[in-house]
Amino acid sequence: MTRIYSGRDRARLALILKGKQLGFTLVEIRAMLSNEERKHGADGEASASVGGLQLTRNQISEQLELLRSQHSEIESAIAELEATLSKLGRS
Repeated sequence: MTRIYSGRDRARLALILKGKQLGFTLVEIRAMLSNEERKHGADGEASASVGGLQLTRNQISEQLELLRSQHSEIESAIAELEATLSKLGRS
């Protein structure tokens, strides 16, 4: 059985995947999609399109902070694992 998606459905799926790629949760993406027609946040804050998702300056800043924190944690984990692997290689 084959599912046939409309162009609108495919575009919406692309936006969802972009949101996941940028690290947003599905709840956050759902809220963004429900506001996709608006060019300003509820408080009048200007927004910009990032991969088709309308994001406010605050959303972008918060997500950058979160991703930078995760990046730092990942870099630390990689360094620890590489050091451990190196010690095992010498055994």
